[in-house]
Amino acid sequence: MVGQADLRRTRRPVPTRVDGFALFEVTSKRPDPFHRLEEFGRRWILGKGWRTMTPWAYSTSRSDQRADLEKVVMAKRALRREIKARLARLDETARVQESESLWERFAEANPLGEEGPILAYLSSFPEEPSTWEFVRGLWQRGIAVALPRVDPEAHRLALHRINSPECLVVNRWGITEPAADAIELRPHEIRGVLTPGLAFDRRGGRLGRGGGYYDRLLSCLDPRVPRWAVAFSAQIVEQVPTLPHDQTLHGVVTAQGVLASQS
Repeated sequence: MVGQADLRRTRRPVPTRVDGFALFEVTSKRPDPFHRLEEFGRRWILGKGWRTMTPWAYSTSRSDQRADLEKVVMAKRALRREIKARLARLDETARVQESESLWERFAEANPLGEEGPILAYLSSFPEEPSTWEFVRGLWQRGIAVALPRVDPEAHRLALHRINSPECLVVNRWGITEPAADAIELRPHEIRGVLTPGLAFDRRGGRLGRGGGYYDRLLSCLDPRVPRWAVAFSAQIVEQVPTLPHDQTLHGVVTAQGVLASQS
């Protein structure tokens, strides 16, 4: 197995970014254990740096590898545009009615349970179903609530326990989030996650906004922790284009019903 020191010395940055991750080509000093046919294999790795690298695929063809990756990236961009266009066509009355219906479904299913802390988010974009009443409901039931705060320097989501709206601020992207001095929680303390997204499928696939924040966060959680989403019917697609670093959900709730992951 190639050691970390060998890989660090031979890492060559490639000017490509994929949903918030940098693409690196790594050539090993010794035969690649993942490639029997090549004496000196190459591995493609996605990550913001050495400590957060995620294996993507193994290939000796740099051009083929990048071509495949670029196809997925372009498919994601196209789907984001399509979903935003679909949501823009919803009138306000239909949006409010569907949002109310999906939360009724969510309350009936209660996929996140009653144990906290539950990581939620406060809807800040017009194309998102409103989550404010859901968060208030958790507070009223005495369930601990965690909300994410964007930490752009560390390129991560910091998690903070929030007990009231007085602890909230609006960041430079217009997202309502906890103040930096709020009580911070560790990912292993989370017992359920309500996840935002633009598009979802029946296999648990999720398409975010391209920053990679939630994929990195979800990768740190115990896979048994329930992770769900709520969505308008216009956000459900046959298949979300994904890369191996993309994290899947256990299901999504719409006004039409509960779509549990089939993966």
